[in-house]
Amino acid sequence: LDFLRSYSTGDENAAFAIHALPETQMAVMRHELDYYGLEKAVFPSIPFGIDLATFSPGPEMQSKRGGLGAVVLPENRGVLVVGGHSDQEHLASTEVFNLDTE
Repeated sequence: LDFLRSYSTGDENAAFAIHALPETQMAVMRHELDYYGLEKAVFPSIPFGIDLATFSPGPEMQSKRGGLGAVVLPENRGVLVVGGHSDQEHLASTEVFNLDTE
């Protein structure tokens, strides 16, 4: 993955550089990305398109939050929501937001 360090964040050419690798190097790259849990982010089974997305309100969270951090957990385990603020208070709490169990 070191060859990707020359690209800046959000540079679309980085994805092109990965997809342009020879097949043997691509297999090694997939193995390494899988080790770090990143294979599906680089090689999604269905390419993401905002026109394909649907949005709707979900269940209420334990804390009302703004300015939070969120990470999608692997294996459909939900979304880890971290920190943020509620009104003027900074939050140091986390929640796992899982639509399957809510």
